[in-house]
Amino acid sequence: YSPDYFITPNQVPEVVTLTHLTFGMGLPATESELKIIERTRQKRLFQQMLPPPTDECSLEVRMALMEAQEFRDWAEREKQIRDLQDKRLTLLKTALMERDAKRETSHS
Repeated sequence: YSPDYFITPNQVPEVVTLTHLTFGMGLPATESELKIIERTRQKRLFQQMLPPPTDECSLEVRMALMEAQEFRDWAEREKQIRDLQDKRLTLLKTALMERDAKRETSHS
């Protein structure tokens, strides 16, 4: 159930940006969802602080800042992927060791 609500023009309350979270799909929020929410907050704040693209100088500064932020985002995503791959590898090693141990006990 979601009650009716009204949003004043030019305002987007944070709670409206979280409508994709539902019970079992992000709620109750775990540490990873909280990290995503915090990154989203930081990204929104960064975008608000960018200089407006009103003249060529501001546009160049804006583009440089956005490019630097994009590189930081990619580095963070690559780190997340490496961490997930490490966890999967650890799980696979554990499963293989358990399988080998079961084989040894059944052959003994």
